[in-house]
Amino acid sequence: MKSMNPMNPIMNPIMNPIKQTNALRDPVFKGCTRPAMLWGVPLVPVLIAGGGMLIPAIWALLASPPVGVAILFLMIPVFLTMRMITRHDDQRLAQYALRLRMRLRQGNRRFWGAHAYTPVRLKRRA
Repeated sequence: MKSMNPMNPIMNPIMNPIKQTNALRDPVFKGCTRPAMLWGVPLVPVLIAGGGMLIPAIWALLASPPVGVAILFLMIPVFLTMRMITRHDDQRLAQYALRLRMRLRQGNRRFWGAHAYTPVRLKRRA
């Protein structure tokens, strides 16, 4: 049995790249991280944007049909814009949503004058 000499290149995992194994390493299958798509746009943003525009359009159709139809036609450029955004990266809309969520959570920005994501309420010391 070979000893665990750190200078032995066969037993040292740093010196022998074939022996390098990490117990915490798991393969990531990129196909499993892809969101459900509808005509090239992730389904969740389509439902949020479509539902957010469809409900006011239905109410507007009851009050003034031309306004309701105009709101329905606004869904076309919104959908095309989302499709252009996700043309090369299907996670781009999720990144924009995360960026917006983080911007809205910056409660300490006025206090520090910079980005600080902490759940702690900070007070000025006298």
